[in-house]
Amino acid sequence: MSRARTLLLGGSALRRNIVRIVGGAAAGQLLVLLSSPLLSRLYGPADFGALAAYASLLSVLLVCVNLRYDFAIVRPKHDEEAFRLLGLALLCALAVSLLLLAAVPLLVPALGTVLPAMLTWLLPLGLLLSGVYQALNYWAVRQGAGRAIGQTRLTQSASMVGLQLLGGVLGGSPLGLVAGYIAGQAAGTGRLVRQVPRSLSTLLRPASLWRTALAYRRFPLLSLPSGLANVAALQLPTLFVAHTYGVETAGWLTLAQRVLGGPLDLLGAGVSQAFMGELSRNQHEPARLHTLFGSVARRLALLGLLVLLAGALCPLLFGPLFGAEWQPAGTLAALLSLMYAGRLLGGALSQTLIVLDRLNWMFAIDLLRLALVLAVFALFKAQGYVALIGAYSVTMALTYLLYFFAARAALQRPLSRNEASS
Repeated sequence: MSRARTLLLGGSALRRNIVRIVGGAAAGQLLVLLSSPLLSRLYGPADFGALAAYASLLSVLLVCVNLRYDFAIVRPKHDEEAFRLLGLALLCALAVSLLLLAAVPLLVPALGTVLPAMLTWLLPLGLLLSGVYQALNYWAVRQGAGRAIGQTRLTQSASMVGLQLLGGVLGGSPLGLVAGYIAGQAAGTGRLVRQVPRSLSTLLRPASLWRTALAYRRFPLLSLPSGLANVAALQLPTLFVAHTYGVETAGWLTLAQRVLGGPLDLLGAGVSQAFMGELSRNQHEPARLHTLFGSVARRLALLGLLVLLAGALCPLLFGPLFGAEWQPAGTLAALLSLMYAGRLLGGALSQTLIVLDRLNWMFAIDLLRLALVLAVFALFKAQGYVALIGAYSVTMALTYLLYFFAARAALQRPLSRNEASS
């Protein structure tokens, strides 16, 4: 058993962090999966479509909320510099959320076709809570606090499911789904706050924060637009489907993503965060980096094959599990399994480009992927949502392979002078 676990998860330090993060995430995802048949009977496809639109918009905004200084937290050699980046990320979260609140009156009419007005007003709250959690999470990743991260994942899932079930019992409006989603994004923040030493608070002086912001300006200048292109390619399909084919179709897509993509995204995030922490601690040891990369890549490729098998079963299972009106979601889940298999591999290993400061490479791939996704929308819009999602899944899988090869190529090049001194 021990040998099999090592084969699947890799070396001891990396394995411990993956198990701790993914363990909590897996328990939380089990709650989500067990609740899905209940939620699909308390809410209709249109309600899930509204949730999908809210979640997609929030995901796009989350790229901007910390100005990507949260991504930089794992880079510095010393905790003092990393703590200043954490402070910057939290200040940015507050400022960006307040700006969004001021812009809501303009957004309500613009988003009227895909998102009810009351849900638009909840975007600033969701953004602030998620932004704070996101920044603290990267600090925990830096510290190797896999257990704390795993516990927050379980807390998040339990909070989301509990509120969504309560909302369904009380009336079953989209507000219940969105309120649960917001709670799920923010729950567990207190647990991560305890990972931050209070003694470091004296470092947050305006002058030092400004120097740190300038020193890491590549993250807002390069990683921010790269992240926007990345998340746009991921979230535009939901908004496009809701606008073009209706919120009911978007609801089917959301259930497919929730049941198949949810567990895989949490697994991928757990592996990615543990891998990123190990890369950060070993970034000046090329031999160790190569070993880590190869070990994780082989195991993720194996898991990807299992994803394809699970996807093939979805059309047979969705109708009996969720009700006849949700049968189309099973077909969409099968189509998306190719993308999710690619995401497990390319998504996790793309963190190599961040740690090794190849932000320009990542930006180029993100722009290419967004262009390809927009081309898919234009070419397949008239073919119906099934053909469009199928073409989208193939396109995304191919670009995840491109991330993988770019990350592998980054390991072949020596660290820059800037990296060596970080």
